[in-house]
Amino acid sequence: MGSMALKDLFPRLYTICSIKDSFIWQAWERSEISGWTWKIEWRRNLFEWERNQEHQLMQILGEQRVKVDKEDSWV
Repeated sequence: MGSMALKDLFPRLYTICSIKDSFIWQAWERSEISGWTWKIEWRRNLFEWERNQEHQLMQILGEQRVKVDKEDSWV
């Protein structure tokens, strides 16, 4: 996000994320019910304090939209 990588903003969540080596657009999923949503998968259930971080992450991602006309790249 901007000049900071999500893994640096949320290092604990990054360690338990099951899609570490993926592009962020790969977590952008179409749902029949709610339209496009962010779907981040965790290797285990989150602790309560990690849920707070997940909520912060989803707020940041909620402000973003995948740009389908731009090529994604590693930063």
